[in-house]
Amino acid sequence: MMRIAIDANPMFLNRAGIGNYTYHLVRQLVRIDQENEYYLYNTATKEHELNDLRLGGNARVICFPRVLSPWKARKDRIDIYHGVNYQLWAQGNAGSVVTVHDLALNIFPEFSKRLLGEQWSRYKALRTFHRATRVIAISQNTANDIHKYYQIPPEKIRIIYNGVGEEFFSAPLPDSLKSVRARYAIPPGDYILYVGGSDLRKNLESLLKAFSMLLRKIQQITLVATGGMGRKAKEIYQSISNLGLERNIVITGHVSDQDLRQLYAGTRLFVYPSLYEGFGIPILEAMSSGVPVIASNTSSIPEVAGDAAYLIDPYNIGALADAMEKVLQDDNLARSLQAKGLQRAKAFSWERTARQTIEVYEDVYRQRK
Repeated sequence: MMRIAIDANPMFLNRAGIGNYTYHLVRQLVRIDQENEYYLYNTATKEHELNDLRLGGNARVICFPRVLSPWKARKDRIDIYHGVNYQLWAQGNAGSVVTVHDLALNIFPEFSKRLLGEQWSRYKALRTFHRATRVIAISQNTANDIHKYYQIPPEKIRIIYNGVGEEFFSAPLPDSLKSVRARYAIPPGDYILYVGGSDLRKNLESLLKAFSMLLRKIQQITLVATGGMGRKAKEIYQSISNLGLERNIVITGHVSDQDLRQLYAGTRLFVYPSLYEGFGIPILEAMSSGVPVIASNTSSIPEVAGDAAYLIDPYNIGALADAMEKVLQDDNLARSLQAKGLQRAKAFSWERTARQTIEVYEDVYRQRK
């Protein structure tokens, strides 16, 4: 039996992104593994709500200040410490595991909010990756980046893909979709869905320009953009104004998982023009919802999408506009993408992610000193 501590902070703070990964990983670990003990370390200030996790007798949430993490791991006699968000706040007696989701700020440092602070972040990442017994990369592309930028040997890296929630495969009720459309004031008719917010690498501004070109040929359509509108949001709204798109754009901001399911189910087309992704979970969410997908041909996206998405150069705005027009007007192409997408999404599950993660824990435990 192993005692495994997981830095569970992300799932208490934000269920998007890394919080989503942490939640689904933990949910599956405590469901399928009854042999080992799990200590979910919550050093966040936010109260935890875990009713839907159904924790058993072998898993518990422990709240304490982050500075006490090394002491707490020793006191709990932790064998494996898993840092799910690039960092290791403690070590286990047998070793430690760290998950790396992407190296976006190594590749696009100009997108960072920091100045000298970014250099410090890279130093901490270098130190963490070398201290860890094993490094989990969520795609081959991320594994390649880890080796390239931090010289971590490939034999120390384990590639474990993310999954997609089972709930996205089930069709929501029409009445629910109707209420969601009303809640976000989405006009009647077809809409294109984008998920990603105003983060620069998500490339929303290029999508806005491509959508403006599309409207010259297909007038009766709306672009629905979800995700946090934080940094650079002012520039996004200015672009909407400059392009005269106010009547054809709906900015929802963050939406709940339940509302997101409805939005996927109701859209004609999902567009993901990101410049760089460590994985790209929204691609699989859209595919499992039976939606045709247009996505970038960069970073890990082709690895995740396979031949089930219409891949474009995210820097070529004209190509993006043409791709949207083709999928919207060619029913055979749209149906083909839908069918391929559903099959592709079935290859990714959070249970598989959890089982492969347990294998990493066991590997570290076997090689303990």
